[in-house]
Amino acid sequence: MFARSTTITGDPGKVDAGITYIRDEVMPAITSMDGCIGLSLLANRDSGRCIATSSWSSEEAMQATESRVVPMRTRGEEIFGGPVTVDQWEIAVMHREHEAREGSWCRVTWLQGDLSEIERTLDFFKHTVLPKLEANPFGILLTIRSTLDTALTAVERAVSG
Repeated sequence: MFARSTTITGDPGKVDAGITYIRDEVMPAITSMDGCIGLSLLANRDSGRCIATSSWSSEEAMQATESRVVPMRTRGEEIFGGPVTVDQWEIAVMHREHEAREGSWCRVTWLQGDLSEIERTLDFFKHTVLPKLEANPFGILLTIRSTLDTALTAVERAVSG
């Protein structure tokens, strides 16, 4: 599986309008595209930083939709009031027992390391960290940025509020 994340650092006063845009227009459009398996939006209302991430069944499916999402991304810049950056990821490990509900929160941890250590890092996460976290009611997402010399991982933790 693969993911494309769009990070927008916009005007904190425009976050609600941006959330509405993503929920009502972007999500239905993207999730109807061939190969899409979901979309999430993380929002920090204090800073205005938001990360929309779409998940795809294959890298080819993700790449095939790029030209169709560009206009939505441009409109998002206008609505959120800030520039976007786009990253593409390989989803290396995913565990989610339920959908995040209203009031859920997320902690994202970014790690950088030597790309030659990626297999050892994934093995540690899968066999040591994940089993300890599975007893709790939250999801885990570990992604590896496939376009850089270093490994970049993110852990998503959503807890029902």
